[in-house]
Amino acid sequence: MNCLVDPDPTERELSLFQYIYTKAAQLLSRDGGLQPIAFFRVGNKPQMHGPKTGMIVPLKMDMPGSDEGKDAVAEALREIVKKLDANLVLMVLESWMVKPNPEEADYMQRTGEWKVRPSKHPNRIEIVLFSLTKSNGDSWSCWAEIVRDAQNKPSIPEQPPKLDYLQTGGRFGNLFTDDLEGGEVTNGAASTTTITTSTR
Repeated sequence: MNCLVDPDPTERELSLFQYIYTKAAQLLSRDGGLQPIAFFRVGNKPQMHGPKTGMIVPLKMDMPGSDEGKDAVAEALREIVKKLDANLVLMVLESWMVKPNPEEADYMQRTGEWKVRPSKHPNRIEIVLFSLTKSNGDSWSCWAEIVRDAQNKPSIPEQPPKLDYLQTGGRFGNLFTDDLEGGEVTNGAASTTTITTSTR
């Protein structure tokens, strides 16, 4: 029997997302950029000394410029998930987004690859990507476009967008699996939007 209604985050999980979004918006405006960060909710049987069940553990990342380096970071995050027995991960990443034209969408559907990676695409836009994933496989994500004023100061809207129930893939898509395939995250159908998790 399949559930016909997408599940929602709990009120506590939604409050966590809204709090993190508000802080991200403030930091982006203040500092001119965001360092990639992951928040882990500690599970019932952590294997690390210190973290307690239910605690939120933040981890800032230095994102390497190479695919190999990003794979290593993703593997380290997966190890932290195991050590904390984490049951939820919330990631915040500055990213690129592209809405492919029909030719690009057709190419992606036929080959499973990007004709031009979003990080190199001439029509890319800057976004902040928020991804919330639970150990049971439920996953929500949303993004906010970065706009820049006349002094090139970046900002995102004060109010967070709605989290959509979407499965994400790629090296950072679901840290509860061993999947390191690809470096991109697909948000929605390939024919509408693709997102890369590469940071600048």
